Amino acid sequence: MPAIRDLGEDGEEAASSTLRDLRDVVSPEVPGESRIIEAARIKATHPMAYPEAFAAATAIAHDATLWTGRRCRTFPGTPGPVCVV
Repeated sequence: MPAIRDLGEDGEEAASSTLRDLRDVVSPEVPGESRIIEAARIKATHPMAYPEAFAAATAIAHDATLWTGRRCRTFPGTPGPVCVV
């Protein structure tokens, strides 16, 4: 069973503050069928896990770069490299 860490009052406020900041710049979206299919196509043609392929498909849909700690890959039909986990 994972340990539960008490962040204390300061930690909770810092977490809440971070969430408020993110809400100003991040727009959550529910994926549609086309995004799910695109992620499956990426997964089928590139050696990565489905969550990574889904992140790549989302970046491609938004003409964005997905930054992670690993090297970038270029996907056919994209304007540039996508950096995936």
